[in-house]
Amino acid sequence: MIALACGVGAALAASLSPVLDLRAEKPLEEVFHTPGDPGQSIRASTARRLGILSAAIILATTIGVAVSPSLTIFGGIALAVAALALIPLAFITVTRLIKPISKRIAGSMLSIAVIELEATVTRAVVLAGVAALAIYGSVAIQGARADLISGLDTATTEFFDTADLWITTGTNDLTTTSFSADDLATLVARAPGVTSVRAYQGGLLDVGKRRLWIRARSPSDPAMLQASQLLKGNLRQATERLRQSGWAAVSNGFAAERHLTVGDTFILPTPAGLAPLRVAAITTNVGWPPGAITVNTTDYRHYWQTDNPTALEVSLAHGVTPLAGKHAIERALGSRPGLRVQTTTERVAQFEHNLREGLRSLADISTLLLLMAALSLAAALSTAVWERRGRLASLKTQGFDRWQLWRSLLLESAIVLTIGAADGALLGIYGHALANRWLRITTGFPAPFSIEGLQILLALLLVAGIALAVMALPGYRAASVPAATSFND
Repeated sequence: MIALACGVGAALAASLSPVLDLRAEKPLEEVFHTPGDPGQSIRASTARRLGILSAAIILATTIGVAVSPSLTIFGGIALAVAALALIPLAFITVTRLIKPISKRIAGSMLSIAVIELEATVTRAVVLAGVAALAIYGSVAIQGARADLISGLDTATTEFFDTADLWITTGTNDLTTTSFSADDLATLVARAPGVTSVRAYQGGLLDVGKRRLWIRARSPSDPAMLQASQLLKGNLRQATERLRQSGWAAVSNGFAAERHLTVGDTFILPTPAGLAPLRVAAITTNVGWPPGAITVNTTDYRHYWQTDNPTALEVSLAHGVTPLAGKHAIERALGSRPGLRVQTTTERVAQFEHNLREGLRSLADISTLLLLMAALSLAAALSTAVWERRGRLASLKTQGFDRWQLWRSLLLESAIVLTIGAADGALLGIYGHALANRWLRITTGFPAPFSIEGLQILLALLLVAGIALAVMALPGYRAASVPAATSFND
Protein backbone atom coordinates (compact mmCIF):
# COMPACT_ATOMS: atom_id res chain seq x y z
CA MET A 1 0.00 0.00 0.00
CA ILE A 2 2.87 2.37 0.78
CA ALA A 3 4.53 1.56 -2.54
CA LEU A 4 1.23 2.13 -4.39
CA ALA A 5 0.66 5.45 -2.65
CA CYS A 6 4.19 6.63 -3.40
CA GLY A 7 3.81 5.60 -7.05
CA VAL A 8 0.54 7.51 -7.43
CA GLY A 9 2.05 10.50 -5.63
CA ALA A 10 5.08 10.50 -7.92
CA ALA A 11 2.84 10.32 -11.01
CA LEU A 12 0.73 13.26 -9.77
CA ALA A 13 3.83 15.32 -8.97
CA ALA A 14 5.23 14.66 -12.44
CA SER A 15 1.97 15.58 -14.17
CA LEU A 16 1.72 18.83 -12.21
CA SER A 17 5.24 19.98 -13.08
CA PRO A 18 3.97 22.39 -15.82
CA VAL A 19 2.37 24.43 -13.02
CA LEU A 20 5.89 25.71 -12.28
CA ASP A 21 5.88 27.40 -15.67
CA LEU A 22 2.98 29.64 -14.50
CA ARG A 23 5.23 31.61 -12.15
CA ALA A 24 5.00 35.33 -12.86
CA GLU A 25 8.74 35.84 -13.30
CA LYS A 26 8.97 33.30 -16.14
CA PRO A 27 8.60 34.51 -19.74
CA LEU A 28 5.44 33.34 -21.46
CA GLU A 29 7.18 31.32 -24.17
CA GLU A 30 10.29 30.25 -22.24
CA VAL A 31 9.41 26.56 -22.54
CA PHE A 32 9.69 26.77 -26.33
CA HIS A 33 13.19 28.28 -26.22
CA THR A 34 14.77 25.53 -24.13
CA PRO A 35 16.78 22.82 -25.89
CA GLY A 36 15.04 19.55 -26.79
CA ASP A 37 11.34 18.90 -26.54
CA PRO A 38 9.30 21.50 -24.61
CA GLY A 39 9.57 20.94 -20.86
CA GLN A 40 12.17 18.17 -21.23
CA SER A 41 15.39 20.06 -20.45
CA ILE A 42 17.39 20.04 -17.22
CA ARG A 43 19.96 22.77 -16.79
CA ALA A 44 23.55 21.78 -16.06
CA SER A 45 23.52 24.07 -13.01
CA THR A 46 20.45 22.23 -11.69
CA ALA A 47 22.13 18.87 -12.24
CA ARG A 48 25.23 20.07 -10.38
CA ARG A 49 23.16 21.30 -7.44
CA LEU A 50 21.37 17.97 -7.27
CA GLY A 51 24.74 16.20 -7.38
CA ILE A 52 25.95 18.31 -4.46
CA LEU A 53 22.71 17.51 -2.61
CA SER A 54 23.31 13.80 -3.22
CA ALA A 55 26.85 14.05 -1.81
CA ALA A 56 25.53 15.97 1.21
CA ILE A 57 22.89 13.29 1.86
CA ILE A 58 25.52 10.53 1.67
CA LEU A 59 27.83 12.42 4.04
CA ALA A 60 25.02 13.17 6.51
CA THR A 61 23.91 9.53 6.40
CA THR A 62 27.45 8.33 7.07
CA ILE A 63 27.86 10.64 10.07
CA GLY A 64 24.39 9.89 11.45
CA VAL A 65 24.78 6.12 11.22
CA ALA A 66 28.29 6.29 12.73
CA VAL A 67 26.93 8.21 15.73
CA SER A 68 23.73 6.17 16.11
CA PRO A 69 23.40 2.75 14.40
CA SER A 70 19.64 2.87 15.06
CA LEU A 71 19.41 5.44 12.24
CA THR A 72 20.48 2.84 9.67
CA ILE A 73 16.97 2.24 8.33
CA PHE A 74 16.47 5.97 7.81
CA GLY A 75 19.93 6.06 6.30
CA GLY A 76 18.87 3.41 3.79
CA ILE A 77 15.91 5.57 2.74
CA ALA A 78 18.17 8.64 2.51
CA LEU A 79 20.59 6.76 0.23
CA ALA A 80 17.68 5.94 -2.09
CA VAL A 81 16.94 9.68 -2.31
CA ALA A 82 20.65 10.34 -2.92
CA ALA A 83 20.61 7.83 -5.77
CA LEU A 84 17.76 9.74 -7.42
CA ALA A 85 19.41 13.13 -6.90
CA LEU A 86 22.61 11.89 -8.53
CA ILE A 87 20.89 10.73 -11.74
CA PRO A 88 20.66 14.11 -13.60
CA LEU A 89 24.38 14.83 -13.16
CA ALA A 90 25.31 11.27 -14.13
CA PHE A 91 23.05 11.45 -17.19
CA ILE A 92 24.48 14.76 -18.47
CA THR A 93 28.05 13.58 -17.83
CA VAL A 94 27.57 10.26 -19.63
CA THR A 95 25.85 11.77 -22.68
CA ARG A 96 28.63 14.35 -23.00
CA LEU A 97 31.24 11.59 -22.88
CA ILE A 98 29.40 9.44 -25.42
CA LYS A 99 28.78 12.25 -27.93
CA PRO A 100 32.36 12.55 -29.33
CA ILE A 101 32.67 8.75 -29.39
CA SER A 102 29.42 8.36 -31.35
CA LYS A 103 30.70 10.70 -34.08
CA ARG A 104 33.70 8.44 -34.70
CA ILE A 105 31.63 5.28 -35.26
CA ALA A 106 30.59 5.29 -38.91
CA GLY A 107 27.13 3.93 -39.68
CA SER A 108 26.21 3.75 -36.01
CA MET A 109 22.89 5.00 -34.67
CA LEU A 110 24.61 5.94 -31.40
CA SER A 111 24.82 9.62 -32.40
CA ILE A 112 21.07 9.71 -33.11
CA ALA A 113 20.40 7.96 -29.81
CA VAL A 114 22.41 10.63 -27.94
CA ILE A 115 20.60 13.45 -29.75
CA GLU A 116 17.23 11.93 -28.88
CA LEU A 117 18.25 11.46 -25.25
CA GLU A 118 19.31 15.09 -24.98
CA ALA A 119 15.94 16.09 -26.43
CA THR A 120 14.05 14.14 -23.73
CA VAL A 121 16.30 14.56 -20.68
CA THR A 122 13.54 14.72 -18.05
CA ARG A 123 11.87 11.54 -19.29
CA ALA A 124 15.21 9.71 -19.51
CA VAL A 125 16.22 10.82 -16.00
CA VAL A 126 12.94 9.55 -14.54
CA LEU A 127 13.37 6.17 -16.24
CA ALA A 128 16.98 5.94 -15.05
CA GLY A 129 15.76 6.79 -11.54
CA VAL A 130 13.34 3.85 -11.54
CA ALA A 131 16.19 1.53 -12.59
CA ALA A 132 18.45 3.02 -9.90
CA LEU A 133 15.90 2.42 -7.13
CA ALA A 134 15.30 -1.16 -8.25
CA ILE A 135 18.99 -2.03 -8.35
CA TYR A 136 19.71 -0.14 -5.13
CA GLY A 137 17.08 -2.08 -3.18
CA SER A 138 18.09 -5.41 -4.64
CA VAL A 139 21.83 -4.97 -4.07
CA ALA A 140 21.38 -3.71 -0.50
CA ILE A 141 18.89 -6.41 0.54
CA GLN A 142 20.44 -9.34 -1.30
CA GLY A 143 23.95 -8.31 -0.25
CA ALA A 144 23.05 -8.18 3.44
CA ARG A 145 21.16 -11.48 3.13
CA ALA A 146 24.08 -13.21 1.40
CA ASP A 147 26.55 -11.97 4.05
CA LEU A 148 24.23 -13.03 6.85
CA ILE A 149 23.87 -16.52 5.39
CA SER A 150 27.63 -16.75 4.87
CA GLY A 151 28.29 -15.74 8.49
CA LEU A 152 25.71 -18.17 9.85
CA ASP A 153 27.02 -20.99 7.65
CA THR A 154 30.53 -20.43 8.97
CA ALA A 155 29.26 -20.37 12.56
CA THR A 156 27.28 -23.58 12.02
CA THR A 157 30.18 -25.42 10.43
CA GLU A 158 32.54 -24.46 13.26
CA PHE A 159 29.94 -25.39 15.87
CA PHE A 160 29.55 -28.97 14.63
CA ASP A 161 33.11 -29.47 13.40
CA THR A 162 34.27 -30.59 16.85
CA ALA A 163 33.08 -34.17 16.13
CA ASP A 164 32.75 -36.60 13.23
CA LEU A 165 29.28 -37.78 14.27
CA TRP A 166 26.44 -36.34 16.37
CA ILE A 167 23.83 -38.35 18.25
CA THR A 168 20.67 -36.34 19.00
CA THR A 169 16.91 -36.73 19.28
CA GLY A 170 16.45 -36.10 15.54
CA THR A 171 14.91 -32.80 14.49
CA ASN A 172 16.43 -31.12 17.53
CA ASP A 173 17.85 -28.17 15.61
CA LEU A 174 19.21 -26.11 18.50
CA THR A 175 20.43 -29.26 20.24
CA THR A 176 18.49 -28.45 23.40
CA THR A 177 16.33 -31.57 23.95
CA SER A 178 17.91 -33.85 26.53
CA PHE A 179 17.72 -37.61 26.77
CA SER A 180 18.75 -40.22 29.33
CA ALA A 181 22.30 -41.36 28.63
CA ASP A 182 22.76 -44.14 31.23
CA ASP A 183 25.47 -46.34 29.75
CA LEU A 184 24.91 -44.98 26.24
CA ALA A 185 28.32 -43.30 26.01
CA THR A 186 30.01 -46.57 26.95
CA LEU A 187 27.93 -48.47 24.40
CA VAL A 188 28.83 -46.04 21.63
CA ALA A 189 32.50 -46.01 22.62
CA ARG A 190 32.64 -49.78 22.04
CA ALA A 191 31.43 -49.46 18.44
CA PRO A 192 34.10 -50.20 15.80
CA GLY A 193 36.12 -47.15 14.76
CA VAL A 194 35.11 -44.90 17.68
CA THR A 195 37.95 -43.22 19.60
CA SER A 196 36.04 -40.93 21.98
CA VAL A 197 32.52 -39.93 23.04
CA ARG A 198 31.78 -36.58 24.72
CA ALA A 199 28.55 -35.25 26.17
CA TYR A 200 27.15 -31.97 24.89
CA GLN A 201 24.50 -30.19 26.95
CA GLY A 202 22.31 -27.21 26.26
CA GLY A 203 18.97 -25.53 26.74
CA LEU A 204 17.05 -22.27 26.75
CA LEU A 205 17.07 -19.95 29.75
CA ASP A 206 14.82 -16.93 30.30
CA VAL A 207 16.83 -14.01 31.67
CA GLY A 208 14.82 -10.79 31.78
CA LYS A 209 13.34 -10.29 28.30
CA ARG A 210 15.86 -12.62 26.66
CA ARG A 211 15.48 -16.35 26.05
CA LEU A 212 19.16 -17.24 25.95
CA TRP A 213 20.62 -20.26 24.20
CA ILE A 214 22.81 -22.02 26.74
CA ARG A 215 25.55 -24.21 25.22
CA ALA A 216 27.74 -26.45 27.34
CA ARG A 217 30.88 -27.96 25.85
CA SER A 218 32.95 -30.76 27.31
CA PRO A 219 36.33 -29.47 28.60
CA SER A 220 37.93 -32.11 26.37
CA ASP A 221 36.32 -30.72 23.20
CA PRO A 222 38.80 -29.67 20.48
CA ALA A 223 37.21 -26.18 20.42
CA MET A 224 35.14 -24.42 23.06
CA LEU A 225 34.25 -21.42 20.86
CA GLN A 226 33.65 -20.71 17.19
CA ALA A 227 36.65 -18.63 16.17
CA SER A 228 34.76 -16.65 13.53
CA GLN A 229 32.19 -15.50 16.11
CA LEU A 230 34.66 -13.99 18.58
CA LEU A 231 34.22 -10.22 18.92
CA LYS A 232 36.20 -9.41 22.06
CA GLY A 233 38.84 -11.45 23.86
CA ASN A 234 41.73 -13.71 22.95
CA LEU A 235 40.65 -17.05 21.47
CA ARG A 236 43.40 -19.12 23.08
CA GLN A 237 42.97 -17.53 26.49
CA ALA A 238 39.17 -17.74 26.29
CA THR A 239 39.37 -21.44 25.39
CA GLU A 240 41.63 -22.17 28.38
CA ARG A 241 39.31 -20.27 30.70
CA LEU A 242 36.19 -22.04 29.42
CA ARG A 243 37.75 -25.40 30.22
CA GLN A 244 37.84 -24.24 33.85
CA SER A 245 34.87 -23.68 36.16
CA GLY A 246 33.28 -20.28 36.61
CA TRP A 247 33.84 -18.86 33.10
CA ALA A 248 31.41 -18.19 30.25
CA ALA A 249 31.40 -16.65 26.77
CA VAL A 250 28.46 -14.28 26.27
CA SER A 251 26.93 -12.74 23.17
CA ASN A 252 27.37 -9.07 22.41
CA GLY A 253 23.74 -8.01 22.97
CA PHE A 254 23.63 -9.58 26.44
CA ALA A 255 27.01 -8.07 27.33
CA ALA A 256 26.06 -4.58 26.10
CA GLU A 257 22.79 -4.71 28.03
CA ARG A 258 24.73 -5.33 31.25
CA HIS A 259 27.81 -3.27 30.33
CA LEU A 260 30.05 -6.33 30.55
CA THR A 261 33.61 -6.59 29.25
CA VAL A 262 36.08 -9.47 29.22
CA GLY A 263 36.98 -10.42 32.81
CA ASP A 264 33.83 -8.95 34.40
CA THR A 265 31.60 -11.00 36.70
CA PHE A 266 27.87 -11.41 36.16
CA ILE A 267 25.12 -13.41 37.84
CA LEU A 268 23.10 -15.95 35.89
CA PRO A 269 19.86 -17.34 37.36
CA THR A 270 19.92 -21.14 37.06
CA PRO A 271 17.79 -24.03 38.39
CA ALA A 272 20.29 -24.47 41.23
CA GLY A 273 20.27 -20.76 42.14
CA LEU A 274 22.34 -17.74 41.20
CA ALA A 275 25.54 -18.67 39.38
CA PRO A 276 28.45 -16.18 39.52
CA LEU A 277 30.34 -16.39 36.23
CA ARG A 278 33.16 -14.38 34.66
CA VAL A 279 33.25 -13.27 31.02
CA ALA A 280 35.87 -15.23 29.10
CA ALA A 281 34.94 -13.71 25.72
CA ILE A 282 32.22 -11.77 23.91
CA THR A 283 30.78 -13.29 20.73
CA THR A 284 28.07 -12.71 18.15
CA ASN A 285 24.64 -14.18 18.86
CA VAL A 286 25.68 -17.16 16.65
CA GLY A 287 22.35 -17.01 14.84
CA TRP A 288 20.04 -16.98 17.88
CA PRO A 289 18.62 -13.40 18.11
CA PRO A 290 18.19 -13.18 21.92
CA GLY A 291 21.81 -14.25 22.41
CA ALA A 292 23.87 -17.23 23.54
CA ILE A 293 26.04 -18.16 26.51
CA THR A 294 28.71 -20.86 26.36
CA VAL A 295 29.93 -22.70 29.47
CA ASN A 296 31.55 -26.08 30.08
CA THR A 297 29.60 -29.23 30.95
CA THR A 298 31.03 -29.33 34.48
CA ASP A 299 29.35 -26.04 35.38
CA TYR A 300 26.22 -26.98 33.45
CA ARG A 301 25.78 -30.24 35.40
CA HIS A 302 26.26 -28.36 38.67
CA TYR A 303 23.95 -25.40 38.04
CA TRP A 304 21.31 -27.18 35.95
CA GLN A 305 21.47 -30.28 38.15
CA THR A 306 21.37 -32.81 35.34
CA ASP A 307 23.72 -35.31 33.75
CA ASN A 308 21.49 -35.89 30.74
CA PRO A 309 23.11 -34.77 27.47
CA THR A 310 21.31 -33.10 24.60
CA ALA A 311 23.80 -34.66 22.17
CA LEU A 312 26.76 -36.99 22.08
CA GLU A 313 29.82 -35.98 20.08
CA VAL A 314 31.65 -38.90 18.53
CA SER A 315 35.20 -38.83 17.16
CA LEU A 316 36.33 -41.61 14.83
CA ALA A 317 39.69 -43.26 14.36
CA HIS A 318 41.88 -42.15 11.48
CA GLY A 319 40.85 -43.88 8.26
CA VAL A 320 37.27 -44.60 9.37
CA THR A 321 34.79 -42.79 7.13
CA PRO A 322 31.89 -40.92 8.75
CA LEU A 323 29.42 -43.13 6.87
CA ALA A 324 31.04 -46.35 8.16
CA GLY A 325 31.15 -44.98 11.71
CA LYS A 326 27.50 -43.92 11.43
CA HIS A 327 26.39 -47.41 10.41
CA ALA A 328 28.41 -48.99 13.22
CA ILE A 329 26.84 -46.73 15.84
CA GLU A 330 23.35 -47.22 14.45
CA ARG A 331 23.79 -50.97 14.91
CA ALA A 332 24.94 -50.36 18.49
CA LEU A 333 21.88 -48.17 19.12
CA GLY A 334 19.42 -50.71 17.80
CA SER A 335 17.52 -50.64 21.08
CA ARG A 336 17.26 -46.80 21.06
CA PRO A 337 15.26 -45.98 17.89
CA GLY A 338 14.39 -42.49 19.17
CA LEU A 339 17.98 -41.33 18.74
CA ARG A 340 19.41 -40.24 15.43
CA VAL A 341 23.02 -40.50 14.27
CA GLN A 342 24.17 -37.81 11.82
CA THR A 343 27.49 -37.05 10.23
CA THR A 344 28.80 -33.53 10.73
CA THR A 345 27.93 -32.76 7.11
CA GLU A 346 24.34 -33.92 7.60
CA ARG A 347 23.95 -31.96 10.83
CA VAL A 348 25.32 -28.79 9.23
CA ALA A 349 23.01 -29.24 6.23
CA GLN A 350 20.00 -29.55 8.54
CA PHE A 351 20.89 -26.31 10.33
CA GLU A 352 21.62 -24.43 7.10
CA HIS A 353 18.31 -25.55 5.59
CA ASN A 354 16.43 -24.06 8.55
CA LEU A 355 18.45 -20.85 8.36
CA ARG A 356 17.62 -20.38 4.70
CA GLU A 357 13.95 -21.06 5.36
CA GLY A 358 13.95 -18.25 7.91
CA LEU A 359 15.60 -15.82 5.49
CA ARG A 360 13.61 -16.82 2.42
CA SER A 361 11.34 -13.77 2.71
CA LEU A 362 14.31 -11.45 2.15
CA ALA A 363 15.15 -13.26 -1.08
CA ASP A 364 11.50 -13.17 -2.17
CA ILE A 365 11.25 -9.44 -1.48
CA SER A 366 14.44 -8.73 -3.42
CA THR A 367 13.43 -10.90 -6.38
CA LEU A 368 9.92 -9.42 -6.49
CA LEU A 369 11.41 -5.93 -6.36
CA LEU A 370 13.61 -6.68 -9.35
CA LEU A 371 10.87 -8.29 -11.42
CA MET A 372 8.32 -5.54 -10.73
CA ALA A 373 10.90 -2.84 -11.43
CA ALA A 374 11.91 -4.51 -14.68
CA LEU A 375 8.28 -4.75 -15.83
CA SER A 376 7.59 -1.17 -14.71
CA LEU A 377 10.61 0.03 -16.65
CA ALA A 378 9.51 -1.94 -19.69
CA ALA A 379 6.04 -0.39 -19.53
CA ALA A 380 7.45 3.11 -19.05
CA LEU A 381 9.97 2.69 -21.88
CA SER A 382 7.30 1.29 -24.19
CA THR A 383 4.92 4.15 -23.42
CA ALA A 384 7.63 6.77 -23.88
CA VAL A 385 8.63 5.26 -27.23
CA TRP A 386 5.04 4.99 -28.45
CA GLU A 387 4.41 8.66 -27.68
CA ARG A 388 7.37 9.62 -29.87
CA ARG A 389 5.96 8.18 -33.08
CA GLY A 390 5.61 11.67 -34.55
CA ARG A 391 9.27 12.40 -33.88
CA LEU A 392 10.28 9.02 -35.32
CA ALA A 393 8.22 9.75 -38.43
CA SER A 394 10.09 13.05 -38.76
CA LEU A 395 13.38 11.15 -38.64
CA LYS A 396 12.10 8.89 -41.41
CA THR A 397 11.59 11.90 -43.64
CA GLN A 398 15.32 12.55 -43.17
CA GLY A 399 16.19 9.15 -44.64
CA PHE A 400 16.33 6.81 -41.67
CA ASP A 401 14.64 3.43 -42.10
CA ARG A 402 12.74 1.21 -39.65
CA TRP A 403 15.72 -0.90 -38.58
CA GLN A 404 17.93 2.11 -37.94
CA LEU A 405 15.31 3.79 -35.78
CA TRP A 406 14.68 0.55 -33.89
CA ARG A 407 18.42 0.21 -33.15
CA SER A 408 18.46 3.81 -32.02
CA LEU A 409 15.57 3.18 -29.61
CA LEU A 410 17.30 0.13 -28.16
CA LEU A 411 20.55 2.10 -27.72
CA GLU A 412 18.67 4.91 -25.98
CA SER A 413 17.02 2.46 -23.59
CA ALA A 414 20.29 0.65 -22.93
CA ILE A 415 22.07 3.92 -22.07
CA VAL A 416 19.28 5.01 -19.73
CA LEU A 417 19.20 1.62 -18.00
CA THR A 418 22.99 1.51 -17.67
CA ILE A 419 23.14 4.94 -16.04
CA GLY A 420 20.38 4.06 -13.58
CA ALA A 421 21.74 0.60 -12.85
CA ALA A 422 25.29 1.83 -12.23
CA ASP A 423 24.04 4.58 -9.91
CA GLY A 424 21.82 2.15 -8.00
CA ALA A 425 24.54 -0.52 -7.75
CA LEU A 426 27.15 1.87 -6.30
CA LEU A 427 24.84 3.25 -3.62
CA GLY A 428 23.35 -0.22 -3.11
CA ILE A 429 26.80 -1.54 -2.16
CA TYR A 430 27.13 1.28 0.39
CA GLY A 431 23.64 0.56 1.71
CA HIS A 432 24.62 -3.10 1.95
CA ALA A 433 27.69 -2.15 4.04
CA LEU A 434 25.54 -0.04 6.39
CA ALA A 435 23.02 -2.86 6.75
CA ASN A 436 25.78 -5.30 7.67
CA ARG A 437 27.15 -2.93 10.27
CA TRP A 438 23.66 -2.57 11.76
CA LEU A 439 23.23 -6.36 11.85
CA ARG A 440 26.51 -6.81 13.72
CA ILE A 441 26.08 -3.95 16.19
CA THR A 442 22.33 -3.92 16.84
CA THR A 443 21.25 -7.54 16.42
CA GLY A 444 24.54 -9.32 17.06
CA PHE A 445 24.19 -11.53 13.98
CA PRO A 446 27.39 -12.63 12.27
CA ALA A 447 27.45 -10.85 8.90
CA PRO A 448 30.96 -10.31 7.46
CA PHE A 449 30.84 -7.78 4.63
CA SER A 450 31.70 -8.95 1.12
CA ILE A 451 30.80 -7.72 -2.36
CA GLU A 452 29.03 -10.35 -4.44
CA GLY A 453 30.03 -9.21 -7.92
CA LEU A 454 28.19 -12.02 -9.68
CA GLN A 455 24.99 -11.33 -7.76
CA ILE A 456 25.13 -7.62 -8.64
CA LEU A 457 25.81 -8.43 -12.30
CA LEU A 458 22.86 -10.82 -12.40
CA ALA A 459 20.58 -8.16 -10.91
CA LEU A 460 21.71 -5.66 -13.54
CA LEU A 461 21.23 -8.14 -16.37
CA LEU A 462 17.81 -9.20 -15.06
CA VAL A 463 16.42 -5.67 -14.89
CA ALA A 464 17.98 -4.49 -18.15
CA GLY A 465 17.27 -7.73 -19.99
CA ILE A 466 13.58 -7.94 -19.07
CA ALA A 467 13.00 -4.23 -19.70
CA LEU A 468 14.68 -4.28 -23.11
CA ALA A 469 13.04 -7.56 -24.14
CA VAL A 470 9.54 -6.35 -23.28
CA MET A 471 10.14 -2.93 -24.83
CA ALA A 472 11.60 -4.34 -28.07
CA LEU A 473 8.22 -5.15 -29.69
CA PRO A 474 6.50 -1.78 -29.00
CA GLY A 475 9.75 -0.13 -30.07
CA TYR A 476 9.73 -2.00 -33.36
CA ARG A 477 6.09 -1.08 -34.00
CA ALA A 478 6.79 2.58 -33.18
CA ALA A 479 9.77 2.53 -35.56
CA SER A 480 7.41 1.25 -38.27
CA VAL A 481 5.34 4.46 -38.22
CA PRO A 482 4.81 5.90 -41.73
CA ALA A 483 6.85 8.98 -42.58
CA ALA A 484 3.63 10.74 -43.59
CA THR A 485 2.58 10.84 -39.92
CA SER A 486 4.99 13.72 -39.36
CA PHE A 487 2.85 15.92 -41.64
CA ASN A 488 -0.23 15.51 -39.45
CA ASP A 489 1.02 17.97 -36.81
